[in-house]
Amino acid sequence: MSYTVTLGTLLARVRQRSNLEGTGVGGFLPDPELIDYVNASIASWYDLVRGSTWGGQYFRGTWNLTTAPNVSSYALPVNCASVISVDGQLAPSLTPISCLAYQEEQRNWFRLLQLYGWFVNQAVWYQLQGGNINFAPVPQSAFALTINYVPTAPVLSQYQNDTLDSINGWDEWIVLDAAIKCLVKDGQLDMIQELKAERELERARIAAMAPQRDLNQSEGVHETGRWTGYDSDDYGY
Repeated sequence: MSYTVTLGTLLARVRQRSNLEGTGVGGFLPDPELIDYVNASIASWYDLVRGSTWGGQYFRGTWNLTTAPNVSSYALPVNCASVISVDGQLAPSLTPISCLAYQEEQRNWFRLLQLYGWFVNQAVWYQLQGGNINFAPVPQSAFALTINYVPTAPVLSQYQNDTLDSINGWDEWIVLDAAIKCLVKDGQLDMIQELKAERELERARIAAMAPQRDLNQSEGVHETGRWTGYDSDDYGY
């Protein structure tokens, strides 16, 4: 199940929260400007949700590509916000392997090893470089790859056809954030603090509930059982 809301509904609720109803096309707050506010707030909300979970598994896409001989770098999907994992298929009959990310300080390390292509029982490494993903060692032939990634936030433009899955009514944060932008333009500074307080309550709700999507995963379970937080000493910092 999804909690779907249309762009038109978001616009109406933003105007209600900011007490600016009836300011549509051609008015003080035309629809194109308000849509821009809403999309900016969606992008911030999107980062809030995915930043509240270690795996970012509320938003997930896949991108398939095939390597070419002696080519190490390949374009990422244009809507890739961050990479979750990379699977490599070394042979059709084999289980895919999990490719490993290498760090910047390891960039020359592979040159010291006698690695000539991709083979069974040998790790495949990758690094994100701008809009590309670079592999080491360089593939010697065609291999199938699947990049699991978090897509960028959606951009809405059509009033009824464009929708957002707000998961569990979490779009209230978007509405309040966009309403604050409207109040800044309108000069209603006395209301801004009130809406900021309401937005903070919504932020806290999302931050508390987003990690609990799967209570059996790391966000909700510690080595000693269920937990509601962590001590930095557990991780050595």
